[in-house]
Amino acid sequence: GWTALHIAAERERLAFALALINAGADIEAQDDLGQTPLHRAAWVGREKMVKFLLDAGADKGKGETTALHLACRSGHASVVRVLLEEKADPDLGDEKGVTPL
Repeated sequence: GWTALHIAAERERLAFALALINAGADIEAQDDLGQTPLHRAAWVGREKMVKFLLDAGADKGKGETTALHLACRSGHASVVRVLLEEKADPDLGDEKGVTPL
């Protein structure tokens, strides 16, 4: 299931996410699908939250399907741009070997 940080990430509640992280929330916690809060934010196009989570130390290459894969698949160009600016690997394949771009 989702953690409170997953919910904060999906809803782009930056202050709540900061409070959770400061209280020790695991920024790399995975839900039942192996998705982290960064994955959720990327999937729904939460550009500010993606940047916030990356600045807080989220692993942009975590999971078989990365945040960059999800941002590309969901058509959120602004999130794709942020991830690429933060050096997300566009050549990293998913579980089927498919790259994000």
